Amino acid sequence: MHLKIFVVICLLLSQHIIAFSQDTSYARTSINKLCSDAYHGRGYYKNGAVKAGNYIASEMRKNGAEKIGNSYFQHFSFPVNIVKQVKFKPSEKAEWLRPGIDYVVNAGAQNFSGSILVTQKCFINETLLKDSMAFESSISQNNTTWFVIDTLSAISKNKYKKRLNYIHQKFNTVTYTNTKFTWTVNTEQEDRFHVEIQKNSGKMIQPNQPFFLGIKSQLKTTFQNNIVGMIPGTSGSDSFLVFTAHYDHLGQMGPKAVFRGANDNAAGVAMLLDLIRFYHKNKPKYTIIFIAFAGEEAGLIGSYYYSTKPLHPLTKTRFLLNLDLVGTGETGMTVVNASIFTRDFNVLDSINQLKQYLPSITKRGKASISDHHYFTEKGIPSFFWYQSGPRSSYHDVFDVPETLTLAGYNATFKLAVGFFQYLQMQ
Repeated sequence: MHLKIFVVICLLLSQHIIAFSQDTSYARTSINKLCSDAYHGRGYYKNGAVKAGNYIASEMRKNGAEKIGNSYFQHFSFPVNIVKQVKFKPSEKAEWLRPGIDYVVNAGAQNFSGSILVTQKCFINETLLKDSMAFESSISQNNTTWFVIDTLSAISKNKYKKRLNYIHQKFNTVTYTNTKFTWTVNTEQEDRFHVEIQKNSGKMIQPNQPFFLGIKSQLKTTFQNNIVGMIPGTSGSDSFLVFTAHYDHLGQMGPKAVFRGANDNAAGVAMLLDLIRFYHKNKPKYTIIFIAFAGEEAGLIGSYYYSTKPLHPLTKTRFLLNLDLVGTGETGMTVVNASIFTRDFNVLDSINQLKQYLPSITKRGKASISDHHYFTEKGIPSFFWYQSGPRSSYHDVFDVPETLTLAGYNATFKLAVGFFQYLQMQ
């Protein structure tokens, strides 16, 4: 109760800052730009992420962020497998299927071109998975490198997880699914091929009839950049506040399947850039660092690099707020690390209740699923928050600006400003 009263006092003292007018027009422009064809899904196909990073650096400069040192760029590198071409059709007379919509291949797939013929014995269904002897016989007696796995429910996938994992580890597979695809980034090139096909596409492989697969990929070292800027504080304090958001996404699976990543995470980058605009006009007491990370989808590589080679004193960081998946918000928001940094979460939740910004804020514990992770491991107070709503597009070709509601954008923006305003009064 005493904490909530103190928060109310702080809010009243800073109402001229918190009660600002905010709209989504700049965010919409930034999201559309980041998701445009020019940046190829902000991945590694045609250097899309590098091009997007250049745009972000130019916006940081335009919006008033200063460099830390001589550049907005922090350089690093890592290997990545780039799928440059992909083709698949289930039979000789069928049309080529639509990549990203009808099918996907594993992100670590190596080069391949040819036809594959599988017999009836190479088809795996739930009946076969139930019978351990029949399953082992089918696997051991088949002289094949490919299996076709029929559509399975989530319960069956979990029930027969060990057998399915064995198939995927030892053989090439084509798997039918009736759920949405989820693609990824791979920093290695695998020695197996895995194709997923939407069952409702009606394009089925038939026993003893060849299907056709073509893949061109390249494992190469990619040179990427974290983009870093700052707004200097006015108080002379040596404490820092930090906003972060990753700008990379999955890129492209060949020339036709573009993973644009509107919610993941063009929206987070748009908010980061928008916050720079705000703090350029409303000077903060503490210096605020703004970091757009590369390499998040490849395994939190950019944030790990910054945490080991920081451009500001990490021990002087009062708080880090990671913006990821902030393009919805109809039903509220979840805060990772809320049960770790409970006092800070109580402040955040109190501000939200007082100002009635979001419908609800869900408390979550520690999770190594975004760029806050390595800073948390170093003992730096940090939250990763993400919004919730009816939109389900994630790591697929349907995560596009046109379907992004930004329903909670203004509320979340104001909540971030209010929370950091409170922290600067400590």
